[in-house]
Amino acid sequence: MTSLITTNTHPVIHEAREIERGDVIMSVSISGSEFELVEEEVYRRGESTPVDTRIALIRKVWNGTANVTAVAKHFPISDRDNAINEFVTLSQWAIAEMAVRKKSA
Repeated sequence: MTSLITTNTHPVIHEAREIERGDVIMSVSISGSEFELVEEEVYRRGESTPVDTRIALIRKVWNGTANVTAVAKHFPISDRDNAINEFVTLSQWAIAEMAVRKKSA
């Protein structure tokens, strides 16, 4: 079974694409986790014309031996304001969770 990624133009087979990280819009480190809002360009493998441009909300966590990176959500590039709002909300939540843990410790 082939997995697909959603793009604004048409589906691209997961194995037939490359993702190039662009500008980091926002970044914050909270209690061992790093959250980033990053612009990404999706290319067909072997081609230089982008198929899609999007924004990714990424979380990096140190698991004791290596950084584990997970893409939490993708946003269309036209939805930049919503992506920034969700990033700020997530950052505030993470700060509040860290404060609760420190208070109860």
